[in-house]
Amino acid sequence: MLVSGYWMSLKFTDSVLLDIQHRVSSIQHQPGKSND
Repeated sequence: MLVSGYWMSLKFTDSVLLDIQHRVSSIQHQPGKSND
């Protein structure tokens, strides 16, 4: 079904965005690593 496929991709994108946000926040909490 198209709707379930869209929902699965939406959940996947949401988890990826959460992972990226977590990585960015953990990077920002490390002083001195701002200019890679």
